[in-house]
Amino acid sequence: MKDLDTKSINELVHSSKRLVRVLYIITIILGIYAGILVFNALNIGPFILAFIKILLPLFIGLLLAWLFKPLVEKLQKKGLRKGIASAIVYLVFVGVLLWIIFTLIPLLYNQINDLISQFPTISADIQNWINNFFTKLENIPGFNADEVKLTILSKLQTSGTEIASKLPEYVMGIASALVSGFATFGLGLVIG
Repeated sequence: MKDLDTKSINELVHSSKRLVRVLYIITIILGIYAGILVFNALNIGPFILAFIKILLPLFIGLLLAWLFKPLVEKLQKKGLRKGIASAIVYLVFVGVLLWIIFTLIPLLYNQINDLISQFPTISADIQNWINNFFTKLENIPGFNADEVKLTILSKLQTSGTEIASKLPEYVMGIASALVSGFATFGLGLVIG
């Protein structure tokens, strides 16, 4: 009988293990790619996002319940019933949350008002800087500094007008998103 070449067999087995690993990784990548193609073809993305939005309060509730459990257990060890301990923890949490919100909203409102009131000063400072900058460039032969300056100032004025006109829309969008977020969070608190 012929002797078996164990070294060659071991190398073959080792190579086949590497090949199987590479094929496994390629299969996973192709599976993910196929899943993405199916999601795009069937337009499943909006459905999944809507489903996640529906389940978000449940996840928030579960997370809060998990986070508050040690505090409730500590209060139970001090002799309080579970319902009262839970109510105390939630009331303290909601109180702190409301205090933060009612502290931040006036601050944010004041900051936005300050920005709006400073907008003409900021605009004038930018125009002065641009004028000074292009005054230094007027001595360059073949360069029409006035034309470039007027173009830049015109674009800045157009951008400023757009920002000023769309600012209420942006603020309302942010406020709407905040109210929606607070409603979702509040529902999560109730579920928790």
